[in-house]
Formats: sequence, structure tokens, C-alpha cells
Amino acid sequence: MNFTIIPQILIKSPAGGLPQNRQHHPDLNWGKWNVYLDFTSSDDRETLKDLLLEADVVVSGYRPGYQPVSDACVGISHGFGKAMGLEGGEPVTALFPTSDYSTGLAGVAAVLSALIQRADNGGSYSIDLALNYYNSWLAQSCGEYLDEVCSTWLFPLSDAPYYPLGAKFDISMSCIAQGLVVCQLLWLRRLNRIKEERPASLLKGLEHLGEDEQFRILGDHHPRYKYIY
Repeated sequence: MNFTIIPQILIKSPAGGLPQNRQHHPDLNWGKWNVYLDFTSSDDRETLKDLLLEADVVVSGYRPGYQPVSDACVGISHGFGKAMGLEGGEPVTALFPTSDYSTGLAGVAAVLSALIQRADNGGSYSIDLALNYYNSWLAQSCGEYLDEVCSTWLFPLSDAPYYPLGAKFDISMSCIAQGLVVCQLLWLRRLNRIKEERPASLLKGLEHLGEDEQFRILGDHHPRYKYIY
């Protein structure tokens, strides 16, 4: 779920001893401060309690599965295979994580609504989100395209409309996006190297301030803030 468009301080608390899915960080980690907590440590548990007491919104990110699993479970993959013209009900995972992003957007809207209600009426609110909720709504309420208009740029049906310009545009945008991700990873690595090699230049004029004040002024430009990629 992405709240980075809202001017708030976002804190992500992954477990420091567990592997991270770094391929998602360029897309989903913007604007977030990372606080690595070990819940077996009493000090880290106290830190978590302090963060919870100050937080306006707490998001529990536990996910026993992920988007392709939900797509297969609810029937989205079956519909996608049907749209591709495959016979025998062969399921195919969708090319893009539509349910992931759409569920996140629905969650953002729900959180904003809850914050407005809290400002007006007080109280606290719980929001329940799941990929299966969104996919069920998509399959049952939105439904499928008519067979005569089903077509994909990857496997067009022989009797369905096909749009060469649109297909070329989609492929071009995908290639550009992948290239930008690679450039972004290289840029973040370069910034981390600068922080390691020239921390004094980044703190120039702020040496007399405490670290908390330095962080307040510099934000993620502080030499001790490391970008994750």
C-alpha cells in the first residue's frame, strides 16, 4: 500500500535478520523510513510500542500468499487464459499485478475516509483488506469482456480486433520502465557510496547540531540514512 503521495512520515519495520524482497524497493519503498526491529529483543519491543502509540495509521503487512495465488484462487487466471483464446480452461497469470495495486488504492481510500471520520467524530477504526476481496469483486461485479472484443497484444485471437500500434506502445513502455528501474538501482548505489566516502561534506555547516536535528534538516540525505535497493 502506497501512502507516499500524502505528506506524512512513513516507517517500515521489517525484521532485520530476515531476507528482504529488494526487487520491490524501487517501486514500493519511496518515502519510507526503515526501522529494523527484532521482536525477540525487549528493547526493540519497547521501540515498537512507542511507535504504535505515536502512529496515526498502522498497517499490518502479513500476506500468506501473493497476487498470482489470489488470481488463481478466485478465477482471474482462468479468465485471462480464456481471453487469450486458450482451450480447456487453461489458467494464465496476468502480466501485471493489477490486484496488488488496486487493493492498495482501495486501502488508501479507506484509510483517508477513516482519518476524516476520526477528525470529525473521534474513535478508532479497523480496515480489512485482502487480494481475494478485490479479485472477487472484479470477477463477480465487473465481469469479463465479450468474446468478440477479447484480444491481447501477446496472443491475439484470429477473429478478434488487434491493434499493432497499441501493442508496440505497450512493449516500448515495458522496456523503458525496466531500463529506468536499472538506472534507479545504480543511482541509489552511487548515493550510498557517496555517503560512505564523503560524510563530512554532507554534514557541512551542521556539525554543531545533534543527530536528531541533522536528520530533521537533511532527511534521507543524511550520511547515516542508507538507501535500500
